[in-house]
Amino acid sequence: MQWSPRGGPDGSSGVLLAVGNAPHRTIAVPPVWYTVGVRTPKPRIQVTLDPELSAALAELGGTEPRSRAVRDLAVRGAEAIRSERGALREALEHLDRIATGEDDGYDFAVSAQLHAER
Repeated sequence: MQWSPRGGPDGSSGVLLAVGNAPHRTIAVPPVWYTVGVRTPKPRIQVTLDPELSAALAELGGTEPRSRAVRDLAVRGAEAIRSERGALREALEHLDRIATGEDDGYDFAVSAQLHAER
């Protein structure tokens, strides 16, 4: 007897299997697909596989299942965005220190003189 993702060997949507040696005891889902004990309490999201995501998965997904690759890309993307925001914040703080004169590494008089000599 062969099983397919589309159902039982007769093409039916409900799959029935004999349990143990008792053919009268059946279950509705093959043990391989039975996930009651594995169900996650965490909410799930739906993601559309558009061309950009498809290309990213093809390039970076490797041999992992697509759901795992999407999760990894999302987590790494969030880390990259946090890093970019931190770098921008530090750059703006640095410019503020220069503008207020707190950073003495910049001498505006020398800069003005150099521009005047051009």
